[in-house]
Amino acid sequence: MTLSGEIRKLTQNMLEGHESRTAAVAGIRTSTAQELAEFHAAHQAQAAEQREQRDEYRDGLRRDTATFLSDAAGARQAMATQQHEQRDEYRDGLRRGTAALLKELDVAREAMATEQRGRLATERERLTSDVAAMRDRFQAEQSKVQADLSKARRVWSSFTGQMQQRRAGRPVAATPPPPVKEAPPTEEAEAAADDLTVIRGIGPAMQHRLNEAGFYTYAQLVKATPNELRQALGEVGPRANLEEWIEQARELLE
Repeated sequence: MTLSGEIRKLTQNMLEGHESRTAAVAGIRTSTAQELAEFHAAHQAQAAEQREQRDEYRDGLRRDTATFLSDAAGARQAMATQQHEQRDEYRDGLRRGTAALLKELDVAREAMATEQRGRLATERERLTSDVAAMRDRFQAEQSKVQADLSKARRVWSSFTGQMQQRRAGRPVAATPPPPVKEAPPTEEAEAAADDLTVIRGIGPAMQHRLNEAGFYTYAQLVKATPNELRQALGEVGPRANLEEWIEQARELLE
C-alpha cells in the first residue's frame, strides 16, 4: 500500500474513532441528564406528597380543635371552673403533641432529604469519574494518533527531500562538500554526514551553508544553540526557525 493510502486509512480510522467517542460521551451526557431529571421529579413528587399529608393532618387538627372549643364553650356555663382546668390541660397536651408530631415530620423529612442528597452526590461523583476517565483515554488516543501522524510527516518529508535531490541529479546520500574555510577536523566532521534536507526548512542551499559552518550531522544540530546557528548562518539566520530544526534533529536521532 502506498504512503498516501496508509495516511488516508489512518485519517479515516481517526475520524471513525473520534465519532464513536463523541457519540459515547453524548450518550453518557444524555443518560445522566435523564437520570437527574427523573430523580429531581421523584424528589419533587415526594416532597409535594409530604406537604399534602402534613397540610391535611394540620387541617384535621385544626378542625378537631375548633370542634372541641365549640363544645367546650357550650358547656362552660354549667361547669365553668372544672372544665376550664380540663380544657387548658387538654389544650396544652394537644399543642405539645402537635408540636412533637410536626418536629418528627421535619426531622424525618430532613433525614430523607439528606439521604437523597448523599445518593445524588455519590452518583454525580461516579459519573464525573467515569467521564474524566473517558476523557483521559480519549486524550491518550489523540496523543498517540498525533505521534503517528508526526512520524508519517517526517517520513514524507524525507521522501520529498530525496525526490528533490534525485530530480536535481544529486545522489540521495551524497557526501557534503568540503567547507570553504579550512578548519581542523573534529570527530563529528570525520563521521558520516547526515542528510540535513530531511529537516523541514533546510534545502540544498541551506545545507551547504550549514556544512560551510561546520554542521554535518543531526547530533551537531542538537548540541548547538539557536544563537550559535544564527551566527553561523549569517544574514539568513534570523529568518530560519532554528528551534524547530534542533527539535527535528533530536527526533531523528531518537
